[in-house]
Amino acid sequence: MIQFVDILRFMTAGCLILTVIILVRSEVTNHQKIPASLLSICVLGYLIVDWEPVQQQPAFYFLLIPAIALPFSFWLFSQSLFNDGFRLRRWMGLVLIGFLLIQLTFFVISYQSLDGRLENINRIVSISQHILPLLFVVLGIISAAQGREADLIAARFQFRTHFIFLTASLIFLTILSEIAFHGKNVPVFLDLLQKLFIAGLAFFFAGSRLILKQGYFLIIDLPPLQVATKPDVDNAILTKLTELMDDQQYWRKEGLTIRKLAETMQVKEYKLRLAINQHLGFRNFNDFLHSYRIKEACKLLSNPEKKDLTILEIAYEMGYASLAPFNKAFKQITNMTPTDWRRSKMS
Repeated sequence: MIQFVDILRFMTAGCLILTVIILVRSEVTNHQKIPASLLSICVLGYLIVDWEPVQQQPAFYFLLIPAIALPFSFWLFSQSLFNDGFRLRRWMGLVLIGFLLIQLTFFVISYQSLDGRLENINRIVSISQHILPLLFVVLGIISAAQGREADLIAARFQFRTHFIFLTASLIFLTILSEIAFHGKNVPVFLDLLQKLFIAGLAFFFAGSRLILKQGYFLIIDLPPLQVATKPDVDNAILTKLTELMDDQQYWRKEGLTIRKLAETMQVKEYKLRLAINQHLGFRNFNDFLHSYRIKEACKLLSNPEKKDLTILEIAYEMGYASLAPFNKAFKQITNMTPTDWRRSKMS
């Protein structure tokens, strides 16, 4: 069984290397390419560090760095995948450096020679060593869950549940098993289960990125080429949506979600998601609402007759429950704060 675990280990390692190559050569932005590549490299580092022959080699300490960074890379990957406004920031690099320093310090303390009298202290250090990794896993799960209902991309909507939560569960189990079996050999069946889990996720992710271009293989009885069209959407949905949002200004309703909007329109939620995404070009329902709200807010802030209205009053009138999300959405769209916008239009 141990040999089978090693076979899985190296098959998965090869798959991860292929995944990184595909990502580097892909046309996605660096803000998505770097986190996905980093996660693949960290999983690769963990698989190799976990191999007993490597643990006796000097290279072990070099490979330990990406292995330790795995929970952080999971959080970063979740952010890049599910947050459309995600951008790599300098502070993220500083957080990574600080995280590595803390974890390496714990590693040195935990794995130094300790006699039996210090066993309890060693256990405390081991548990403390896993607090930060668990925190990043939790943050990664929150990133996947946050905004799920507002996601208008069907494939990504399903991917949140089917991939991220499974990956988070795997990391949780890995960390908890390391705490439970600290200083002891993990049972072979648990090791095998973990490697099967990692292999499945790695091959799934690589397969989803590996697309053969047309013409590489000869296909007999090739059907006639059909022109790709947008998915069929009932025009009645678009008409009713336009009436609600443009004529009745339904976007002013506080706490409006796509589910509530679908119920009001008496249409199926997935059809409404498809209409807004495929025909109006929005990836997120909140961005769809912001497009109406911020446009109207700009008009009010530019109107001298409305100068007595406070920013908070305008936010409430636009359907926001508080000032913070209004300010964030306004700056994201206009690159200015509401106050600066009003000042520039009134001067």
